[in-house]
Amino acid sequence: MKIEKLHIENYKSIKNIDLRLNGNFNILIGKNNVGKSNIIDSLMFISEIITEMDIERVLNSWGGYEQIVFGSDNKKRIAFDLEISLSYDDKKSLFYKLSLQDVSFEEFDKDISNRIKYRIELSNKVRASLDKEEIFIYIREKEILYANGSWEKSGMYMLNAIQNFGECYKEGSCNFVSLGGGSPSNSIISSQRGRWPTNPEYELLLMLYNFFRVFEKLNPIRESPGGGSARGDFRLQSNAKNLPQTLNTLASSKRKIFEKINQSVRELIGGIIEVRAPLKEGTQDVFLSITEEPFGNTEFMWKHISSGTKEIIYLITLLHSTPKGSLLAIEELESHLHGDAISKFMSIINEVSINDDKQFILTTHSPVLIDSMPFDKLFVVIKEAGETKTVELKDFTNIDEILEKAGVPKSWILHNRNPSFIFLIEGKDDFEIWKQFFIKKGMNIQKQKIITCGNENGGGFDKLIETGKFLKKIRLQIPFMIVADSDNKKEEKEKKLKKDFSSEEFHILLKKEIEDYIIEPEAISKLTNKTIGEVEAAIKNSKSNGKEKLDSIFLKLGMSKPVSQIKALLVNHMEEIPEEILQIMSKVDERT
Repeated sequence: MKIEKLHIENYKSIKNIDLRLNGNFNILIGKNNVGKSNIIDSLMFISEIITEMDIERVLNSWGGYEQIVFGSDNKKRIAFDLEISLSYDDKKSLFYKLSLQDVSFEEFDKDISNRIKYRIELSNKVRASLDKEEIFIYIREKEILYANGSWEKSGMYMLNAIQNFGECYKEGSCNFVSLGGGSPSNSIISSQRGRWPTNPEYELLLMLYNFFRVFEKLNPIRESPGGGSARGDFRLQSNAKNLPQTLNTLASSKRKIFEKINQSVRELIGGIIEVRAPLKEGTQDVFLSITEEPFGNTEFMWKHISSGTKEIIYLITLLHSTPKGSLLAIEELESHLHGDAISKFMSIINEVSINDDKQFILTTHSPVLIDSMPFDKLFVVIKEAGETKTVELKDFTNIDEILEKAGVPKSWILHNRNPSFIFLIEGKDDFEIWKQFFIKKGMNIQKQKIITCGNENGGGFDKLIETGKFLKKIRLQIPFMIVADSDNKKEEKEKKLKKDFSSEEFHILLKKEIEDYIIEPEAISKLTNKTIGEVEAAIKNSKSNGKEKLDSIFLKLGMSKPVSQIKALLVNHMEEIPEEILQIMSKVDERT
């Protein structure tokens, strides 16, 4: 599961904002005290409200309702809306748990959207409490209430859920069953915690509970002692104070994860052999140390280790010790880190987001980090009249003014970075595919200063034209090229582009979409471990073109639909780059 959209009302300095989040990582930039931390805190707050059984205790631990409501106005309601996407595997698991009669997964997958909408409201009417919850699913594009919680006149907070999903799915009539209630209020999502579902419909509630309970945060100030009792909480705390216990547990019971941590630390810091967290001989006390080249087995104790090395160990431990599917929030990850370490760390984050299906939200003041990221990962956070607001840079709206308000000189992103070429692409998965094509050709897009910009949340061809016009309007002396999918409308698209752009400034693909160029039997076989014969049969039996065809091929091979990073790996396994793609990249190469 991933959060795709987040709406926040009246939480701390946030009166009303909407964010469209990326599935892998998102970076919040802005001046001090504008509310970046409050965006992250809101997610941790939601997680606690949902997963803890004592909501009053949670509210008190956050300082009381008055401390978290916008303007300290107790009359205001705090509300959150989240749009959550189910992965292919999530959806398949839900399908089998629901045990629908005479319905194939293919039908279910087509009719049931990957989207889940969750709304939660809190108020301080009589006392601070959870006031309302709603979970919606989408059947054949129609919004359906799946479960809810609300107060009744009896003074009880009552929980309800769909009683028979099969009937609701087939006939469109949805009946509800009460899951009980009580006072004070507790989340509908946590109502099935620790229980074996008595009804298959409750499985979705358990899936959501397991999703929200793996929201983890690393505070901007983290400091661990060099050791302590081996007993205690083994889940890395937000201030990292229990790092010795966490690493000792991993070293003794989850060795593969511990080795991953060491491997990543070695990638970031040259000369380190191993991070250790053993017990002191004859005691139950753990201590932290590292060994370095060329000193062999000599251990250097925690108090003698540099702050930068400690920061890297905190960060890497969080990345690898958290469960798959976690949402990880890291504040000011650049603390004490060299620019080279920041760049390498972001590469590891990207790898972890793919392999472990984790979603990241980061805050930063680092020009190095900002310069290395495409616009679609950056969110500018500003404050006006005490109110936190956000702007997504991928929208290219008032970019100069917004960056100035955020305390980010435009030179950090454009002039100081001094790009030599801007490569504009259409589909939301295209960035990773093209990036891998550039690498395969031997082009270094960072060294050659090529910025690749895509449209993560749609807009497609029209958005490309809008962006190209914007680049002309601000008169940047930087060449660019628009590369558009043909979508079987090549002549129509060419006519539109010729109105505003020269022939050097655009290229329309001959095939429908970029995915058509990576459908290669040998590459798919290597990536999926299927035989060439199996792959060729899947290709033959998959109709349509482009993304839809590639999805169909993977499904026929018994795999999940390929995400953008998997598509990039396909490029890596290809024997040769298609001639048309080579020609496009050669034009870029000539102009950089």
